[in-house]
Amino acid sequence: MNFSNNKDEIVQLALTNLETYSGWQASWLPSRQGGFDGGLRLDREGKAVELEAEVKSTALSSHLPRLLQQKELNPNFILIAGRISMEFMEKLKVLGINYLESGGNACINTKDLFLLIEGKKGGLALERKHLFTNASIQLIFHLLVKAELLTHPYRNIVAATGSSLDNISRTIHSLRENGYLTPLQKGGYVFSNKAGLIERWIPEYGERLKPKLLMGQFRFLKDDRWEDIILDTKKTLWGGEPAADKLLHSLRPEVFTIYTKESRQDLIKNYRMVSDPNGPVKVYQIFWDPAFLDHNETVPELLIYADLLLSGSPRNVEVAKNLFDAEKGIILPPV
Repeated sequence: MNFSNNKDEIVQLALTNLETYSGWQASWLPSRQGGFDGGLRLDREGKAVELEAEVKSTALSSHLPRLLQQKELNPNFILIAGRISMEFMEKLKVLGINYLESGGNACINTKDLFLLIEGKKGGLALERKHLFTNASIQLIFHLLVKAELLTHPYRNIVAATGSSLDNISRTIHSLRENGYLTPLQKGGYVFSNKAGLIERWIPEYGERLKPKLLMGQFRFLKDDRWEDIILDTKKTLWGGEPAADKLLHSLRPEVFTIYTKESRQDLIKNYRMVSDPNGPVKVYQIFWDPAFLDHNETVPELLIYADLLLSGSPRNVEVAKNLFDAEKGIILPPV
């Protein structure tokens, strides 16, 4: 099945599954109030409930300030999303934000209706099963950063990314099946929905791969002099907040993200750090060749953007927007 990030398709799929699992008739209406994507009307046995809705392809922590603002505008507010992680669903419940996922999972709690549907697998979650694995997440990162790889023979992609032929074949097939790639007459592919793929890739990276890359937390002996640290850029790069500050000079980092292939012992020795489980320095294993993706002291902008959004910090979301404005050559989705 081919899914896209089109809001109409997400709404149609979500409403169809909601009707199947709840017994309520669901209708999509124009919004009665400005600032919303539309209205959701639920009917059953002469009873009607209406909610103002916002539609997202994938629900992210960076969306929370906006969602809370929408809830303030109208308590009968609901988030409709192609995919919502189980962790994020629990967070929405705690915050009292109604939600409906494309697979039919929902929590709607108003003065006239309480509806809870859990454990349904479908919608955009099916896309995740077939497309996003730890190996494919790493490969997709390489393709997003260097899209010209899509026009190269598979053996060249193997050499550039370290991915297996089997993973390349399966991932490119899934990307095409899900509407993210278009074949070229002369061979190879081109992105047909790069922004949509980035929007899907970021939460998958944050949920599935990034936690496995964490080597530990540390603190610098002198936090206020981090700018003076000279990294071995063949092995170690800044990510997240310090990388954004290196590019934009507009952020005083509070969390210091580092990607490296150096050992813990070498990090401590080379950069005057000490291990601290609550320290502000978070070190992750690098999953690409810094020589292949040469970005001086920082990781590629896509990963900086992802780190900022995944932090859940409103301040970092604003910085991510500025990064997007500063890097107009890179196609990034709006926050």
